[in-house]
Amino acid sequence: MQTLPIEGATVVKFTAPWCRTCRQSNAKLSFIASKWRRASFYELKLSEPQSVEWARQRGISQLPFIEVYEGRTCIERFVAPPSRVRALSSALTAARRRLRYQRRLRTALRLRALRRERQRLRSALLALESEERELGRRLRWDRVMRQRAARYGSL
Repeated sequence: MQTLPIEGATVVKFTAPWCRTCRQSNAKLSFIASKWRRASFYELKLSEPQSVEWARQRGISQLPFIEVYEGRTCIERFVAPPSRVRALSSALTAARRRLRYQRRLRTALRLRALRRERQRLRSALLALESEERELGRRLRWDRVMRQRAARYGSL
């Protein structure tokens, strides 16, 4: 679970080799996996007693069990007999909507930060331009005063 990708939808399917329901729902789950190419699909086979105990500690009481992750956050957990496989498709659709919303939100926040930075740079540029005008005015004044001093002599 620590190696799940930070972004994207991930489906983890818990099965057992001795489970008849797992074998029956496998074809439908494979079909859904072929439709959702951007989602990552993993299958965890619970065949040893330690893995079965680990699954019980996670709250898995029936198989096949599916967990849908959005990034590293579990958004959906359910038992997936062949009759409930469509729930996986709806969970993936919800995850895709959330991911799109998050991407739009990140883009909007990035644009807002860029606009603030642009405004800050514009005000800094305006300040530099006014300072440049002031320096040019002072230089012209100094030049005029030097010309008058040269013409009339220093007082």
